[in-house]
Amino acid sequence: VALDAQQHFIADAAHQLRTPLAGLKTQINLALSQGDPEQIQLALRQLNASSERTIRLVNQMLALARMEPGAAKIEALEPLDLNRLARAATMEWVPLAFKKGIDLGFEGEDETVTILGDALSLKMLLDNLLDNAIRYTLPGGQVTVRVAAAAGTVLSVEDNGPGIPVAERGRVFERFYRGRHGEDGSGLGLAIVHEIAQLHEARVALEESADAKGVVVKIAFPATAC
Repeated sequence: VALDAQQHFIADAAHQLRTPLAGLKTQINLALSQGDPEQIQLALRQLNASSERTIRLVNQMLALARMEPGAAKIEALEPLDLNRLARAATMEWVPLAFKKGIDLGFEGEDETVTILGDALSLKMLLDNLLDNAIRYTLPGGQVTVRVAAAAGTVLSVEDNGPGIPVAERGRVFERFYRGRHGEDGSGLGLAIVHEIAQLHEARVALEESADAKGVVVKIAFPATAC
């Protein structure tokens, strides 16, 4: 079963990489054929953007590969302060949010919120949620990360972007699935979130934001992890 899963993943990865790599080759040939310095600069900027998307895709596939059957798993979860981890992760995304004109905020608890977790994978989970939220929220929008411990420990990321249609919510955690707003994405971000949540025995839920325009992704950690 593990071998079949790995072979299926490799086939999917090869298929997903074929298009961006072919696009990079085309853009390189276009840049080489230009004689106008302005056109060369334009082609290079487009090539740079494409290479960044391809690198992100590769990094996300590597992250998923580490969670495949037969791959090395997290050996043990350790006590950590989710409040502190989420705040630090959010602050790293402030410059990009500011550049896009998005109000990125953090709302946490006054006290330490201790869970059993793996800091590196939880940071990856937050990075993927914030990347999606900032990517699809329009300038002038808002993204808020919250840690709440009143009725169980819940980590959430809310935005007031275009949202996720109800008909698509059952599929957004599938690998390589791109919805109507996911043309520029890899289709892996929420799949990684789901995998990491499962490693922590946490539940992932999608809800509409308070203004019914965006989406809230909630990660509810088990009571035994508190």
